[in-house]
Amino acid sequence: MSKLLIVAGTKGGIGKTLISTFFADIAGDYGLHPVLFDCDDENQSLSNVYKNVPGIEVSSVTPDSIQNMDYPLDAVINRIEQLESSSSQDANERLYILDMKAGTSVSTLEWLEAFPFAHLSEVGVEIFLVGCLTAEVDSSLTWGRWLLKYREAALAGELRFIIVKNKIAGESFDFYDDKMKQVQEEYLSSTIVIDFPEISSRHLRRIRENGASYGQVAKSLVQIKSFGFMDMHRIRLMYAKIKDEFGGFFRNAASGKVVENGGKQSD
Repeated sequence: MSKLLIVAGTKGGIGKTLISTFFADIAGDYGLHPVLFDCDDENQSLSNVYKNVPGIEVSSVTPDSIQNMDYPLDAVINRIEQLESSSSQDANERLYILDMKAGTSVSTLEWLEAFPFAHLSEVGVEIFLVGCLTAEVDSSLTWGRWLLKYREAALAGELRFIIVKNKIAGESFDFYDDKMKQVQEEYLSSTIVIDFPEISSRHLRRIRENGASYGQVAKSLVQIKSFGFMDMHRIRLMYAKIKDEFGGFFRNAASGKVVENGGKQSD
């Protein structure tokens, strides 16, 4: 069964696109074919990283209305439908990643109202809504709107949540733990929780400047001259650590199964 990750367009600066790149790079490690949709029409960070990478399909999508389409995001579903109905490739090998633009426009909200959850399930696509949180309260508050909107869909089995706790702003998630964790991880027990460690800002900056992803550098697909042996050693150690955190989801995705709390067992 194919997987569709919708990386929610919540607060900016919380590592949404970075998380998307790790999903894409680790997918390749498990033999899954990444198909990426970059909805950030201002920065196009995801498109710039993967536009010339063999084995990865990436498309830029303008999330708001353009002249010949009321809802340009329809192109995402149209492409998924096209690929899933094609016999040229086993659907089990695809991981679709929809990286939403920070903030949610009226057009995007209207598009989501008509999202074809049932149809995608019928054609063999499992849907995951990904929330990226930091220690900052605002990230939990903006995610809370998505949680309230789609928790009934999760209870109905139309989608599952993935929570990625990005430790870029610290390791304390007190607001989330106090106000949201019980609903997110206990009431919605199928939620997958992934701890994402803080990464060297210098490494990330140099990798971005070279138009690459962390995984590409870790796997020596892209070489950065200013990185010495110990830089590369630490990058590979960090990539292995993050891959292990994502491993619960990917091991089961590759085998067509996803277990309860697949990334990490909730407390």
